[in-house]
Formats: sequence, C-alpha cells, structure tokens
Amino acid sequence: MHSFPIRVLSVFCLCFVVGACSDKEGDSPANADDDPIQVTEAVSETVGRLEVRVDPRIELINIVENAKSFEEKHLREPTMKQEISNYFMLYRDHPAVGMMQELRAMGFTYTRPRFFILGCTDPPELRQLYPLKQLYPYSHIHWIPDEETLAEFRQGLRDFYNDAKFGTFYHEHQADYERLLDVVATDLRERDYITLIEDYFGMRKDEYVLVYSPISSGGFGIWIEAEGKITVYAIMPHGYVPWLLHEFGHTFVNPITDEFRDEIDQYHNLFPSIRNDLPSYYTDWYTAVNEHIIRAFTARMETILDGEEAGKWALERELSDGFKYIVPMYERLEEYEANRDKYPDFRSFYPRIVDLFAELSSEDIQ
Repeated sequence: MHSFPIRVLSVFCLCFVVGACSDKEGDSPANADDDPIQVTEAVSETVGRLEVRVDPRIELINIVENAKSFEEKHLREPTMKQEISNYFMLYRDHPAVGMMQELRAMGFTYTRPRFFILGCTDPPELRQLYPLKQLYPYSHIHWIPDEETLAEFRQGLRDFYNDAKFGTFYHEHQADYERLLDVVATDLRERDYITLIEDYFGMRKDEYVLVYSPISSGGFGIWIEAEGKITVYAIMPHGYVPWLLHEFGHTFVNPITDEFRDEIDQYHNLFPSIRNDLPSYYTDWYTAVNEHIIRAFTARMETILDGEEAGKWALERELSDGFKYIVPMYERLEEYEANRDKYPDFRSFYPRIVDLFAELSSEDIQ
C-alpha cells in the first residue's frame, strides 16, 4: 500500500490587548495573573477549497481532556505532543480538568465536546455562539449537559487558559507550527481531496477545515450548520489521508443515516453478534452502521487511488478490527459507483444500504 505522508499544521496569531472588560459571560475582570496574551486567532493556509489550521478552541479542549494522562519526558528532539505534555502536565489537577473528567463520566465524550467548543468564540472569551442542542445532531439519543453546566464549564476553561498561560505557550511555539504548516500545505497539493469526496457522494458542503491537534485522542468528523451554511471539520492528530477521507466522510454519511434511522433500527438484531469484536468506543447499532459505511468508503478510495492491493489490505485491516460486514458493504458501494446515472448522490442510494442490512439480518436469522 502507498505510504501517505503524515501532515500536520498551523499556527496561532496572538496579540496583546489592553482595557477593561464587561461583566457579561465571556469576559472577566482584568487580573494581574491572567495570561498577557488575550487573543488567540487561528492562522491558516488554504489549499484549494481546504483550509488547514490549528484551532485554539480545539487545542484547549484537547489539552483539558487529556491532561490527566500527560507525563514529563525530556527527549533530545521532543515532538510537539511531548512539548505540550511537558508543559501542561503541571495543570493536570486544575479544576477545569476535574470538571472535564466528571462530564466525561456522564457521557460528554468523543464528538460532543468538539461540537460544543466549535459553537463558541476563540479563547479566552469562549462566548457561546450556538447552543449545543442546536449544533449536536444526536441530542435526542445521547446525553449532553444542560446550559447551566456548560456555562460553568466555559468559565472553567477560561480559568485554565489564564492559569496555565495557554496563549503564551502557543506564542512561544509559533515557529514550530509555521514549519509544520509548510509541510502540510505542500503535501495536500498532491490531490484535490475535496472534489474527490464531493464527486463520490454527489453533494457539496460550504467550507472544509482540517484541524490538526497533536494530542487529539482520535479523529473526529464535525459539521456545524448555522447561518445558512455548513462548515465541516476533520479533527486529527496527524494528516494521514485515509483518516482525512474517513472524518470528512462522516459529515456526509451520518446525516443521511439519521434520515433513515427508523429503517436502520429495524435491523439492530445484527449488533449483538459484532459488539464485542468492535473497538470498545462503538457502543450502539447506529454508530456501527456509520462506521461500516465510512470504512468501506475509505477502502474504496484506497482502491481507486492506489490499486487493488491497497484496497484488499484496507479490507483485511477492517475485518481484523471487528467490522464483520465490511466486505458486503464494500461490494454494495461498488454497485453505487457502477450506477451513478441511477443514483446521482449517496442519499438516493441509501435505500440500497438499508436493503443490505435486511439481507444480512435474514442470513443471520437463518
């Protein structure tokens, strides 16, 4: 299989501000101990229609989420991840970290904190732009905190920003991010991945953002639908292309699966036989359905871009990870590709995905 280069990115533009602050949420009275750098704006580079950047909101939530696991190591050539760990481990007992741990224990995990933070302005203001219930598409099935709890958490994040001198840390590492951004921009010009994805699904989004976060606990596909446009984010700890396709793929597939939820739920009997074989964080039938589709899509892309052997290896990888239905799903996507005159977009084809689960359910019963 072709070895895709790792891609990492962007910098913050940080500047000093002076002046009094109001007492509304998002502003705090001036304090001598506050981080002197009180504006964190993500600076990015555009590659075609793809924006690549480090987003200070995502960095802040990832640091607070992962702080308990940080360990100090002094390497001759430390990675950016280790630099972050060495610095912020001193704040792993900060109240904001404790708040995050409590929220995680109640189910505030995976995409939920990312939808939440992307609905806010940049830190340290973190003013709420959109309520989480408005942004998070699965609030009808997954627990999310109430608005009062989220307001308290935003204040905790502001306190962490100032106590840990978050802005100062990134200002001091700006040159490191600039060097990484140069690598990313060069690598991403190899192919027009946005057009590739849009052509495959037969749909378009308004804005595409690849957010690099070296301490991200995984990859996340997020879509923010607000003010008449849809912005999609692939949040990743590296720039591995199959992951990029995977995370952006979620922003196309998941909303369609939600439209067909009643039909998909009819075949939830398939889930118990695969649950124990899947990674532990895939805990429900709906998620398993989306993952099978996305992983089959990624395998098809690897076949198309790099040949049959690459696709075969991708299928073997998914089977070994417990995705029992990956081969029939892969074959069903081949049907979609061969009949685009009949199925101009993925939504029009989705009933055939439902049919596949009906067939598998019948086989499972027999």
